[in-house]
Amino acid sequence: MTLDTVGEWWDDLQQRQALRAEHTRQMEEREQVLYRQIKVVPPLPRRAIPKPWEDLASVVARSAHAMGYAHPRWVLLSQKVEYGVRTEALPLLRRELDYELLGRLLNLDEATLHGLTLHRFTVTRKTRCRGQRSSKSHRQ
Repeated sequence: MTLDTVGEWWDDLQQRQALRAEHTRQMEEREQVLYRQIKVVPPLPRRAIPKPWEDLASVVARSAHAMGYAHPRWVLLSQKVEYGVRTEALPLLRRELDYELLGRLLNLDEATLHGLTLHRFTVTRKTRCRGQRSSKSHRQ
């Protein structure tokens, strides 16, 4: 590699890092705008109260029915926000924006929403495994 090639490589690397930093800054700004929009979204006037055995998709479907919506997907979109929760994200919510928007629309806190996803089983499984280990060591 010649000095010119190394210099070009270095310039290209710096350019890519600057572009990545600018993209990250723009995404963070966009997310902040979405958070501000979500904060003023009112809860759905008619919504379902989660049952202990229900998952989030079921609560969304029942809320859509209560609202008279033709499709449950309509609950996941708000006319006041340029953001919507993807239907495939419901079983395992990960994005904070998803929690924020659904929490506002369904008037549920984050812990309740979390309990309506598959995440609730991972906590139970870990707790059960810890309990099994301690009972085995207790028997010996």
